[in-house]
Amino acid sequence: GDMGYAIENSIKIEIESSLQYLIEHQIIRPTPSGLQTTPFGVLISRNNYSVKTAVRLRGVIEKMDEFKEAELIYEVASSVEIPKVNTKYRANKDNIRDVLGRNGIFIYNVTPDDSTAASLLEWINEKKEYEIENYLKVYAASTSRSSYEASSLVKFVGKICDVIGIYEYHNEIETLAARLYYGIKPELIPVVIGIKHLGRQRARKIFDIFGSDLSNVKKEQLMKIDGIGESIATNIVNYYQK
Repeated sequence: GDMGYAIENSIKIEIESSLQYLIEHQIIRPTPSGLQTTPFGVLISRNNYSVKTAVRLRGVIEKMDEFKEAELIYEVASSVEIPKVNTKYRANKDNIRDVLGRNGIFIYNVTPDDSTAASLLEWINEKKEYEIENYLKVYAASTSRSSYEASSLVKFVGKICDVIGIYEYHNEIETLAARLYYGIKPELIPVVIGIKHLGRQRARKIFDIFGSDLSNVKKEQLMKIDGIGESIATNIVNYYQK
């Protein structure tokens, strides 16, 4: 009866608006032989991120006239897939605004997305977890989980760039994914990735003492650094003698 028709009609309208959305955002495209999934659509179907997140991040990348790391981190932190960094009973809203402001992001009300973005920005600038916790009044344990997920989502943005043909940000995106994963500034990436069990704090100590070229550093010199025993010193020397 009428009821059945009404339901059928509303389903039809819903399907049509979904299709419109998918076509408009280039996830599927009409072809003479019917609807086809685009490379962007295939990418979305093979990853665990929502269509909305993929569409939004694609838009962010397409609008950039140059790579803006803080802006991408902010957009990634706002995605539903990223676990939010929880603020303590009283978040330090001024300091959260300060961190974002220093990175060119200006906000008024502080939301969980904002505290997450601020924590990630501090993390990739090698702030220790307890420093982030004390300065922003957030739970630092959630920073490492968020940074791991944010790193994966940034890699996904790299894949979006590949399928839509934006190649100029390739290196910046790879660098940012590594920085989020390890919590490091760019100059530490080769040693932290290359030397097993080194970690970011010891890498920073070595870098500050010897600089970026360790090819002539002796094992004995390295072992004078607090926290570096023989096995890690050996790994470092071997890494540079490859």
